[in-house]
This record gives sequence, C-alpha cells and structure tokens, in this order.
Amino acid sequence: MFDAKEEHLTNIKKGSELEWAKLNEKLVLKIRARHAFKMSEIDRLNREHSAEAMGKEFQVHTNTIEKCLQRVTWKHV
Repeated sequence: MFDAKEEHLTNIKKGSELEWAKLNEKLVLKIRARHAFKMSEIDRLNREHSAEAMGKEFQVHTNTIEKCLQRVTWKHV
C-alpha cells in the first residue's frame, strides 16, 4: 500500500532520463570502475612503499626510515 508521497517519488526522473544529463549509466559505471582501480593502486603503492616495507627491504627499523624521510636524520643528503 503506497501513500501519495511514496507514489510521487517513484515518478521522479533520474540519471540519463534527465534532459540535461551529461553522463549515462554506462559512463557512471566506467567512472566508478576507474576510481576503484585508482584506489586499489594507491593501497598497493602504500603497502609496497611504506616505511615498514622499506625498513624490511633495507634491514633497518621503521623509525629509521621515517626519520630519514622526515629529514630528522640524513639532512645533508
């Protein structure tokens, strides 16, 4: 059982049904997929190039990498 307000809301145009829409459903899915890929790449890069990962690679403590990156140590380089 719908009331008048709920029935009215189902008749509202959305997305590509709107005359001024510059996107369509297919483009929105493409945009969202590209963004999801970007976010997964950012996550991967953050994991692979974290201070912890570099510390393991160079066999030093994470704090050593962080201080080096913040130029607390090795300022002259």
